[in-house]
Amino acid sequence: MKGAFHINKLKDTKKFYNIDFLRIIFSLVIVYYHILHSNIISYTDSSAFYEQLAKGSNFAGGIVIYFFILSGFFLYKSYIKRPDMRVGEFVLRKVARLWGVLALSVFITAIFFKADFYTSFMNILFLQAVGVSSNSSGINWFVSPLFWALIFYFVLARCIKKEKIVNLITAVLSYFSFVIILNYADFKLSRDTAYGIFSLSALTAVGFIGFGWLIASSLNAFYSLDYVKNYKYTPVTRALAFIISSAAEILSAVILAFYMFWRDKAGDNILIGAIAFCILLVCFVAQKGLFSKLLNNKYIGFAGRYSYSVYIMQQIAFYILQKTLWTNTDFVVNHAYRTIAVSLAFSGALGVLVYYICEKPSSKLINSFANRLFSKNAAGKN
Repeated sequence: MKGAFHINKLKDTKKFYNIDFLRIIFSLVIVYYHILHSNIISYTDSSAFYEQLAKGSNFAGGIVIYFFILSGFFLYKSYIKRPDMRVGEFVLRKVARLWGVLALSVFITAIFFKADFYTSFMNILFLQAVGVSSNSSGINWFVSPLFWALIFYFVLARCIKKEKIVNLITAVLSYFSFVIILNYADFKLSRDTAYGIFSLSALTAVGFIGFGWLIASSLNAFYSLDYVKNYKYTPVTRALAFIISSAAEILSAVILAFYMFWRDKAGDNILIGAIAFCILLVCFVAQKGLFSKLLNNKYIGFAGRYSYSVYIMQQIAFYILQKTLWTNTDFVVNHAYRTIAVSLAFSGALGVLVYYICEKPSSKLINSFANRLFSKNAAGKN
């Protein structure tokens, strides 16, 4: 079909272990951010050191937009693999990916830690922070906007089918999402409702997931060019590509580090950090630089599978730490780095445990149901 999605490099590329490595690193950085903001602070006896760490990492919470970008990137990659997937199957597989751990976290916080029932109910239905709930608070706010934005872009691609038109609509939606965020929230991460109509958290998901989709589409088009497919590297051009890619990886990583840990030196605009991340993402996909090559290893990327459970279960970890380690104020104040390290390790370990006892089994169960349901539907049509 003329104008249909072309399938090339991104479909055939093996798993990006280097990007999986980024997932777990970003999850742990977000845990670090949440430890220092409204969780451990009340147990530090107003320690100036903790307040300094919290101030420096104030932008780290914005890392969630990188997960949106990655989601858009891999949505495109999965779509060109199975462009004929039915919408119902796609929705069910997203539920399989996201719902199990989220539900476990919601039930635990509601039963044992007296979380707000209304917020818990909206979370379970993927309705938190999408403009239809009165309360957008909570660490797991991003899951609902992620869920609905992914479905929206998948339906858009399935209905239109012509890649250029899909990309044009996606670019327009991303642009106007950014414009509203810029004008209402000065390009800071916000969950407010702008002008009484637009949920900024939903627009953040739509804008940055669309951004990730466009990056993947652009790379796929680039790799489809005959010149690129037939290009033969010489020793000089290979060395030049290595040097340029390595420099880009280092520069973008340094910019991201400043945004995550030294906010006063980096500024507040989330778009600059997003651009730096996109440069790093492109480098990691190309795999021409030093770090993109070194980190593209299954033993390094293995931990990436735990990133979602680590993120979702961090609030449970904090509740437990508030009843145990953090009650020892002397230790918390006098051994800040040890306290943070143990807290991070515990949060990570809890996430790994939950991956095996909840995320993996629930995902397998729902995916098995999807396989049976849609294989029967397909057979019935034949």
